Amino acid sequence: MKTPALCIATLVFFVAGCSKPSANDLFTQAREAQKAQQFPKALQLYANVVREYPQTAVAETSMFAIAAIRQNDTHELTEAVNAYAGYIEKYPDGSYAPVSLFLIGYIYNNELHNLDSAAVAYRRFLAKYPQHEMARSAQFELDHLGKPIDEFLQQQASTERPASTSQASGPSGKRTTRK
Repeated sequence: MKTPALCIATLVFFVAGCSKPSANDLFTQAREAQKAQQFPKALQLYANVVREYPQTAVAETSMFAIAAIRQNDTHELTEAVNAYAGYIEKYPDGSYAPVSLFLIGYIYNNELHNLDSAAVAYRRFLAKYPQHEMARSAQFELDHLGKPIDEFLQQQASTERPASTSQASGPSGKRTTRK
């Protein structure tokens, strides 16, 4: 009689030991791998969260983390754009959707130098998020697409340069007359 109870207890212990980790456990492991700069491991763990627990809040954050790692850490820029686009497709109203769309434009403009795709992304951003805190940055990027940074900096310097006067402040802050 003890044999069936022992078998059941062993089976329960075995099944419990083989159960898959929770979404939060996987997410925590992914964050730890990311902090340790173990990016392939972090990407795999984040992907597991998304695949196994797609309806959780950590799945949404995991999708954004995948894109950010591909952009900032592994420098897989095309994959980063695809990951940000995948995030927007899956979570069009998600908390990271505006930033994802802006970053698509940013990568196209500043990293891949694909100005047409950058313009499309920035226009989509401005149409969808005209009041977002990054709207001014998106408009700025759109207005300066393809312009070399040196040209912009020169233009800024010439508009910000004060008019030359015969008086200037000396080291003490007092006005002095130039000779």
